Amino acid sequence: MRLVRPVILPAMLGVGAGLVACLVGFCVGHIIMSVSVRLGLCKKRSNRQSSSRSIPACLEEGILSEKAQLMVPEIHITQPGV
Repeated sequence: MRLVRPVILPAMLGVGAGLVACLVGFCVGHIIMSVSVRLGLCKKRSNRQSSSRSIPACLEEGILSEKAQLMVPEIHITQPGV
């Protein structure tokens, strides 16, 4: 009982306060981002991903021998006796 009051109770209060602070920060940040998207101040994340800047791996420049080391060959598993 002597250890509970000076050590464990303040530690538990600190952990609880940290969790509450993180939750409040997350909620406030989420609300700010939602409002900024609605007002048109910030683009949605899905628009950034569909940007024309991204190049698929099959269209990247380079010779085949450079890419061959990174590519995994396709393995076709067949059932025996079929």
